[in-house]
Amino acid sequence: MRILIFIVILLAALVGLLNPKPPPALFPHIGFVLHCIGFATLSLATRIAFRHCPAQWLWTILLCCAPLAEFLQLLQPLRSFSRTDIYANLLGVALAALLWFVYTYLKRRWQPNTMYTNH
Repeated sequence: MRILIFIVILLAALVGLLNPKPPPALFPHIGFVLHCIGFATLSLATRIAFRHCPAQWLWTILLCCAPLAEFLQLLQPLRSFSRTDIYANLLGVALAALLWFVYTYLKRRWQPNTMYTNH
């Protein structure tokens, strides 16, 4: 099920990145916000789907994919390359990593210590 959710989120991200038309300007900097949220969501879904993959490898791969995704937009004639979108992608990965590390820390911190319990 985790892999299926990852695939759906990956496909949604690809549709957003490869859509020939940019998103409507509902508010200033919508592109930055969408890139950040999109990469944070994709990064968390990737970490959950591939939780047995070593963390340093996974986060490194995601950080490398963040700028590469912006180059995919060059395939679309109405889309343009933006350095700020790369920063938004990287920020999304960083926020996802931070959320994941906080989650795992709290999970370990609040798990009952079974070593001292009586059975």
